[in-house]
Amino acid sequence: MDVIITDHHTLPKNYLPLLPSLIPRSWLHTILRRTGGVGVAYKLLQALLMGVNKEAQLCEVADLVALGTVAI
Repeated sequence: MDVIITDHHTLPKNYLPLLPSLIPRSWLHTILRRTGGVGVAYKLLQALLMGVNKEAQLCEVADLVALGTVAI
């Protein structure tokens, strides 16, 4: 079974090589520092959907992401 664990806390540097290549490194640390877990999960979903050209489906979860963001 493959498992993806997401967390909004800063990762130790030795964990970065383990992250999948679909997550752009350029915004990884910014997202981890400035958002809650819902934002990290959203960005993971965005990257996964971009990989299969279905990014338009993100609007289906926008209300949950907004609720999770303001609830922090």
